[in-house]
Amino acid sequence: MYAFYKVTWPEIKSGVFSGFLMAVTMSLDDFSIAFFTKGAGVNTLSTMLYTELRKGVCPELYALSTILFAFLLLLVMNRRSDRIAGNHAGIH
Repeated sequence: MYAFYKVTWPEIKSGVFSGFLMAVTMSLDDFSIAFFTKGAGVNTLSTMLYTELRKGVCPELYALSTILFAFLLLLVMNRRSDRIAGNHAGIH
């Protein structure tokens, strides 16, 4: 970790920051395009969340948030267990 923060991180910091800004920009762009061009009865996840937040959160959004959080948690735990299993097997 020391080598990463002293050697690698300074080299890739600008790329990580510009990638973050590009991801935020593309996300906002996708939302604005979907918001202004979607037809009646068509919802994307971002436009549905936006309209629901304006009029009050319904229980379905709590369920959706729980499912998305559980999926993310399972993904992180799976990656972590793969990394731990690889270290015990001598794989680097």
